[in-house]
Amino acid sequence: DTPLVYLGNSFGSLAESDTKPLVYLMTFHSSKGLDFRNVFIPSLNSDTVIVGKQALVNDPDLDRRVLFVAVTRSRENLFLSFNSKKPHPHVANLPKSVVTEVKVTKKSKSDKEDFF
Repeated sequence: DTPLVYLGNSFGSLAESDTKPLVYLMTFHSSKGLDFRNVFIPSLNSDTVIVGKQALVNDPDLDRRVLFVAVTRSRENLFLSFNSKKPHPHVANLPKSVVTEVKVTKKSKSDKEDFF
């Protein structure tokens, strides 16, 4: 069991990050300036809103820049996932040469479910 630690908004600390296994949960903004061996960014579905529509009125490129902050936090492994028919447009536009797509197939009723 690896502890889940929230980090951001002046809450949490990286003090134990080098001495014991931890999973950090944070916003894209909170991750700015940090780096991690592995970064997981889930739910990048085609309809996922990265920043609010009102913010995009003033700065149409803000959602791309905020996502850029998040995806550039990994030193080794970056995992982006989506569970819709299509990924978020910014993910769909990534060069195919840098993406390894993993397709999940549905299990048959006879297979046991994996929960983690």
